[in-house]
Amino acid sequence: MELLSGWTASPEESLPLAKKHAKIALELDPNLREVHFAMGSVYMWGRRFDEAIESALRAIKIDPNYADAYAQMAWFQMYAGRAADGLELIEQAMRLNPYYPFYYSTVLGQIYFHLKRFPEAAETFEAAVDRNPQFSMAHQLLAATYGHLDRIEDAEWEAQETLALLPDFTLARVRQREPYKDPADMDRYIEGLRKAGLPE
Repeated sequence: MELLSGWTASPEESLPLAKKHAKIALELDPNLREVHFAMGSVYMWGRRFDEAIESALRAIKIDPNYADAYAQMAWFQMYAGRAADGLELIEQAMRLNPYYPFYYSTVLGQIYFHLKRFPEAAETFEAAVDRNPQFSMAHQLLAATYGHLDRIEDAEWEAQETLALLPDFTLARVRQREPYKDPADMDRYIEGLRKAGLPE
């Protein structure tokens, strides 16, 4: 969560700690779906995309109705440069859990964003922000989406919301933190954030 939300100034310390605890949990009970869910996140932030996806698949094998694992795998596919493959997965997650948590909307919005379906992305991120105004990532993504839509005033507003939640936010930190496999996806995100006026 520290890495996802940008709360840590030292991701090089947070990731090994998460990996250590996930491995302990895996040794204690390899048949617990949540263990593979956690391990998948560790792999993704380490940019080990195939292993991340395999962990999500293991969680689904243990519990085929585990909606969070479908949402997670959709997210992994998006970061691996396969946003189109993630769309069906996040839709499946939403069918399995119609009372899904706010972050499902963020995953769906990211998939729309990288499919260049910016109006749908904006609508989805707006819903995520409405449900959890403190979730900085949704504000960042909405700022970038508005930037691509040339809704500059709205983009600048979301940029200010981002900075209110994360005063140390910079584009350099985004490049360091976000685990995009395809440089074009990273560039698309940075371009939108830059249009919103977020600092380099």
